Amino acid sequence: MPSPKTRKDPQILSPRQQHLLLDTLHQAENVRDGTLISLVLKTGLKSAEVCGLNVADVWQDG
Repeated sequence: MPSPKTRKDPQILSPRQQHLLLDTLHQAENVRDGTLISLVLKTGLKSAEVCGLNVADVWQDG
């Protein structure tokens, strides 16, 4: 009988790594990717949840 699959612990970016990533995207003027990465880092959404978002799912103030 095959053994059950084991899950790897998620890799977590340090605050410094997060800032470097966002700074790099900002310098490249990559607004879309920077927004998505910022959304993931600030909300803890999983990649599948972000991929399933629609424009209508995002609430904008103003």
